[in-house]
Amino acid sequence: SGATGTIQVSDQSVLDVSDGGGGTVTIRGGRFVLSDSMIFANVLGPAEATPGKGIDIAVAQDAVIQNGSILDTSIFADATPGVKYGGVTIRADRIEILRAQGASETAIFSDVLGSAGGDSGDILLTAGSILMRGTETSRPRLSAGTEESAGNAGKITLDTIGNLEIDRGTIISNVFLSSGDAGNIALSSA
Repeated sequence: SGATGTIQVSDQSVLDVSDGGGGTVTIRGGRFVLSDSMIFANVLGPAEATPGKGIDIAVAQDAVIQNGSILDTSIFADATPGVKYGGVTIRADRIEILRAQGASETAIFSDVLGSAGGDSGDILLTAGSILMRGTETSRPRLSAGTEESAGNAGKITLDTIGNLEIDRGTIISNVFLSSGDAGNIALSSA
């Protein structure tokens, strides 16, 4: 029938392909739920061959990131200058990034931290609708910044054909003690 099922990663599960050049995590299905778990494709040094593609999620229905879940493709060590690494791409009918009161941080990171080179990948969310929702003291976060490094941060793009709602969420791209540039933030609803 061509129907695809649900992929659920929960209860403090960890998927980690971090390496020199970062790795690649590819998720395809009908629905994806990441709950109280983490996916890492961090860059821990220069790529020996082709850099990893980061985290790539494409599902036909909902993609839900919730309850203290982290997606991270940050650069944590000296990477190859001028090379753009990884990033996080999520394509779904609906994307929800949720953080409940008192829950651990729910976030997507593609930062450059202490690297003499290398640019972090983009965070790209494309869906029919997107919801980022937190509470007064617990806010989900999207971050693409550069801190104490020479690398440039990737851009953050949220692109929908329907509603795009940010309710007590944080989207940040900043520079702290870096010679690299912050990325742009773009929100669009066609």
